[in-house]
Amino acid sequence: MQKELLMHKVICNDLKKINKNSFAYHFNLFMNFIILFMLFAVLVWALTKTFILGLLVWCIPVPHIIFQFCCYQCNKRRIANMEFTILSQELIEKYSKNKYHPRIRHFFDFRKVLCVRFESGEWEVPDKLYDWSEYCFTNKDDFNDSVLQGDEFYVVLYKNGKIGYVYSKKNFKLIT
Repeated sequence: MQKELLMHKVICNDLKKINKNSFAYHFNLFMNFIILFMLFAVLVWALTKTFILGLLVWCIPVPHIIFQFCCYQCNKRRIANMEFTILSQELIEKYSKNKYHPRIRHFFDFRKVLCVRFESGEWEVPDKLYDWSEYCFTNKDDFNDSVLQGDEFYVVLYKNGKIGYVYSKKNFKLIT
């Protein structure tokens, strides 16, 4: 089996995709809150004729999206400055869990998320991964079928200890 060459440029591109997807997730969550709180504000205004109370309720999710945007910018800077380390770790466990997946049109959308656990933490496997690769799996179902407990991985770890991305040593060879 031929291994894909793994370079820092490829790792940075994968981290950028994950960072953008994470921000989009939180933005959609924010938009759901905005819609719900606007409906709630109209209801409060209609019942009490005090729009200020409804406006205060509407402003509750604003700090959350500001915090997420700051995290997005911070991760963007970390990726650009290559502030991450690549460790070799063994897969301890893989499991599925239900997670709320916000979308603007669907308020209650839960889906199964595949997670893998390493010594340094837990990582949620994205729906699409390694789409640049010619030899490797490109979706989480193929990933789930091909990795086993005890397999060795290259784990990309941010300085804050959060896992950014993982690469199986069966399919990738790291070039430094």
